[in-house]
Amino acid sequence: MIDEIIDLRRGVSGFIAPADDNFYPVTLTDLRLAREQHNPEKVESPTQIRNERFSLMAELAKLPQDMVFITQITMESAEDNEYLDAMRRANIKGALVDVEAVTPEGLKVVYKDFNYSGNRLSNNCKRSESTGSMCSDRSSFGPPTDRAGTFEATVELALKAGITFAQFVMMTPFPGTVDFGRWEREQAENPMRVEGTPITRYWLIPAASAQRCLRHMR
Repeated sequence: MIDEIIDLRRGVSGFIAPADDNFYPVTLTDLRLAREQHNPEKVESPTQIRNERFSLMAELAKLPQDMVFITQITMESAEDNEYLDAMRRANIKGALVDVEAVTPEGLKVVYKDFNYSGNRLSNNCKRSESTGSMCSDRSSFGPPTDRAGTFEATVELALKAGITFAQFVMMTPFPGTVDFGRWEREQAENPMRVEGTPITRYWLIPAASAQRCLRHMR
């Protein structure tokens, strides 16, 4: 990975994003739970993974300081000062956090109740920012727990947490997911059709047809 980054530097400039869904693969809680089981093998594996990540960041820290990195991470990392310090030395200047929802109810319905919400999320974002790593978030609108006030509450939390960059997306039920199956069952036996294609097979609807349908609905 380091060799590839060096090759990239010869031809490009700007941010480099190690596209890891979670750059913090082992949390302090993971290690604590492993130790509580008194099983050396279960402690060894997460410890090795954590050490490998520290080794990677140590190598990144040796690169020229004009090489700036951004990645994706979960908010537990903000409670790990040793890890945050290693990220700072590695010149990792940004971390995208999938907030998903700002309430515990919203997180539970999308099976992300391990994520943080409320003040804990806000405080951890501020803690990350204080180490020099900007915090950006991606929030989703559309879970059944959303209410009229959800939109304002989401924006307020982003402002309170000092989010550098906030992204708001619509929840999309992809085929094969639990959310799609629930949504499909909620439709009538004869769902709305767009030029003959049922809305439950929305990916088969040509873009032009979908746009005409939206204009008509408005």
